[in-house]
Amino acid sequence: MHRLLCVICMVADLCVCPALGAEDLARVNLTGYAQVPEFALTISPGSRVTVNGRVVPTRTCRVLPPKKLLITAKDVRIALELITIEPAAGKVTGFTTPLGTQEFLGRIEIRNTRDGILIINTLPVRDYLASVLGGEMGGAFHDEALKAQAVAVRSYYYAKRRLNRRQTYDVCNTDGIDMVYRGSGFATPKMYEILDSTDNLYLVGADGTPALALFHSTSGGLILKDEVFSSDFYSPPREPVLCADTDEKGRPLAASSPYFEFELTLREDQLLRALGPTLKLGRLLEIRLRCFEGTECVDFVGLVDENGSTHWLKGFSFVSMVQQRVTLRLGSIRFKVQKEGDSFRFTGTGFGHQCGMSQYSADNLARNGCGFEEILTRYYPRYKLVNIPTAQVIRN
Repeated sequence: MHRLLCVICMVADLCVCPALGAEDLARVNLTGYAQVPEFALTISPGSRVTVNGRVVPTRTCRVLPPKKLLITAKDVRIALELITIEPAAGKVTGFTTPLGTQEFLGRIEIRNTRDGILIINTLPVRDYLASVLGGEMGGAFHDEALKAQAVAVRSYYYAKRRLNRRQTYDVCNTDGIDMVYRGSGFATPKMYEILDSTDNLYLVGADGTPALALFHSTSGGLILKDEVFSSDFYSPPREPVLCADTDEKGRPLAASSPYFEFELTLREDQLLRALGPTLKLGRLLEIRLRCFEGTECVDFVGLVDENGSTHWLKGFSFVSMVQQRVTLRLGSIRFKVQKEGDSFRFTGTGFGHQCGMSQYSADNLARNGCGFEEILTRYYPRYKLVNIPTAQVIRN
C-alpha cells in the first residue's frame, strides 16, 4: 500500500451495487491512469464500446485525461464525456503507457467529471481479490502467509466497500490509498487457490462487520497501532506501539526483506518540489523530527524556512509526498535525518506505514512453522477471525 491521490466523485446515479443472488461485483477506481498525460486502450474482439452514447466499432484508441479527449485509431478527436467498454466473457481491456501494459477483466467506464477523468473497472470480487493477492504478495511468499494476506484483503475490501457505499466506487487501485490492483496478470491460478482455501473467512470488529485490516510490506522492528494515523500535534498517543516485530532473539522479523533498510540523500530543491502545492517554502534550512513515544517512528516533521519558522507536517504525509513526487526510496516514517550542506541524508528501516501485518514478517513466521490463523492473531489482536457467508456480509 503507498502513492497517488484518488479522485473522489459523488455521483449518485452511478452508485450501483449487485443484487443478492447475482455475481458479487467490485467497483475499482483506476486512479493512476486518470493522472497520466495519455494512455492507449486495446479492446478485445467481441467487446461492445460506446462513446458518448454511440456504439463505436473500434479495437484501439487513445485517451488524454488532462485534455479530456479521446483520439480514435483514425485520428478522429472526440471530447470525452463517457466511454464504456463491455468485453466478452473472460476477455480483457489493455491499458498502455510508456511504463507498460496492464489488462483488466470486466467493464470499463471512463467518465468526465468536474474533478477530472474517473475510470471505474467493474469485475467479479473473486477476480479482483485474486489480483490483489498476487500484487500485494505473489507466489514467492509462503502459502500460510498468503492465506493470512487473503483474509486481510477480503476483510479490507468489504470494510472499505461498506464505508464507500454512497460513492461511485468501492476501492482505489493504488497502494497508500487502498490495495495494489494491477489487473488480471497477477490473478494466477495459485492466487485463486489460496483465496478459495480461505473462502468466507473474515477479520471482524466488535460490531461483527469486516475490519479495515491494514497491512504493509516491511516493518522496521515494531508494529504501530492504527490510531497513529490520526494523532494530533498537541495530544500524541501515549501508547502507540501494538507489538514488537522481532523474533525470540530480538531480531526484526522482516530483516530479510529487500526493503528493510534505506539510505538516501535528497537535495533541498527536491524536497521543496516534494512539498509542492501543500507547503510553499522559499528555503528549507533544517528538518526537525518529533517521534511517537518510545519509538524512532516520526509522528511530525518540522520544516524550518528561511525566516526561522517551523512548519509541522504529519510524518506519513511527508513520506507520501516524497514518494509521489521524488522517490520511493524513503521507505517509511521510521527514519533519521542529517543535514549535509544543501542536502539532507535520510537513513531508516521499513517500507510502508508500519501498521497491521508486515508481509515479509508474515512470510518469515510462516517459514518457521506459524499457520495463517496464528499470524492473523499476532497482527490483528483487536479483531476476531470468523467464518461468515459472503451473502451475509453483503446484506449487512
